[in-house]
Amino acid sequence: MAVARLLRQNEPQNLDFLTSMQLSSSSVDAQIVWRSLLAQRAVRSCCGVCTEVLQSLMHSMCHGEPMEAQCAYEELSCSLSDVSCHPEAISQAVNLSGILDRLFALGYSAPSAMSSHASITRGTSTPQPSGQIPGNSSWQTCISNLRLLLRFLTDVCREQLDGLLLLNFLSEQARGLPLDVAKDLLLGLHRLRLDPLVLSSLLFELNEAREVLVEAWAASHERSWNAAETVVAEKVSQMGPSRRAALHVLSTALGSGINTVRLSQCAAMSLLHSMLGKLGKAAPKASSSRARNLVSELHALFGEACDVPKLIAAARENDRTDFWMVRTMIEAADVIIWPAQVAGELPERESQWWIDELKAFDEKLGRTIQAAGVRKALSTIKNNHGMCLHITRLALITHLHTPLMMLCMKQRSLMPSFESAAPCLLAEFVRC
Repeated sequence: MAVARLLRQNEPQNLDFLTSMQLSSSSVDAQIVWRSLLAQRAVRSCCGVCTEVLQSLMHSMCHGEPMEAQCAYEELSCSLSDVSCHPEAISQAVNLSGILDRLFALGYSAPSAMSSHASITRGTSTPQPSGQIPGNSSWQTCISNLRLLLRFLTDVCREQLDGLLLLNFLSEQARGLPLDVAKDLLLGLHRLRLDPLVLSSLLFELNEAREVLVEAWAASHERSWNAAETVVAEKVSQMGPSRRAALHVLSTALGSGINTVRLSQCAAMSLLHSMLGKLGKAAPKASSSRARNLVSELHALFGEACDVPKLIAAARENDRTDFWMVRTMIEAADVIIWPAQVAGELPERESQWWIDELKAFDEKLGRTIQAAGVRKALSTIKNNHGMCLHITRLALITHLHTPLMMLCMKQRSLMPSFESAAPCLLAEFVRC
């Protein structure tokens, strides 16, 4: 408390005092004063809320040791609650480009212009897949700081959804930082999933930040989001060194928001068109992404059950069937179908069509050892949809469709497959 009392004695000079001792300064006194203020959660009370102080807090949150970074995050979160008192300072310090810069400062690397799969160095000269965070002696600190940055982005976007308008996408565009800033940040939240360490440590934070960023963008400027959605989906479908990697990014990007789910569906459709281009069925040119009926588009692309041999033939290379490609094709299609199925938005005829399609795949793939992995995945997906269809029919008969589907909408972000959905659905059905 001695430091706080010392600064309060001459408050008008506090900001100048701290500004003269930047965090990059080698002054030991500057570091001691700043860390003492952070430890006592006294930065705002002693220095006020201004752009320089908020930027210093963001620097500490992203580059400080875990305890220091946590204190800085808490101070920043409290500052967001005071946005009505300091709107200009917070709007200047908190913006999309600033958060993206912090992400790059933590070691994130976007793809270069030469390749869609850029490399990044983990403390050595060895290239690593795009999206990875450098691993060094303090990688735990790096992950901890990245977690706080993602939480801060989530907090800012939630304030945006509550109507505080901290992030003005149109003003970013007017300042020469167009939708590319928001798109790059959103793509970064997808590309980070290619790093196994980040994915295993920060999956919840990545999903939460992705969802609130998409929903805040769509709620604030729907027209600009509609224009960006197709571009983002296309780039997400091309992430990673293979189609399986792109599908892995999609399968881990869970969310319950309408725009968030649709983004994953559009990316899955883009991935399917890249795989099935041999069939000569080009993606339809809709007037806008909102005008696309993705389930109908998928139905037109796959055809009926009798057309399944053509789909399998499209996966043949060098006179051999690429079973991984067939599995990727089916699982990508399920990314489009499953959200509509559990939400009760899929017509029964479309649901039955998909089950028949899966049965046709199962029959045509044969019983070879090479096809065993695909058939196992097929069995799981088929059982998921079959049970969900039966529950939907039973709910309609017993007039429980609305409560069950409301539960599905709530649980959608937690239900990548029916195994996780079934206990909730059945328990709710019994309760009703």
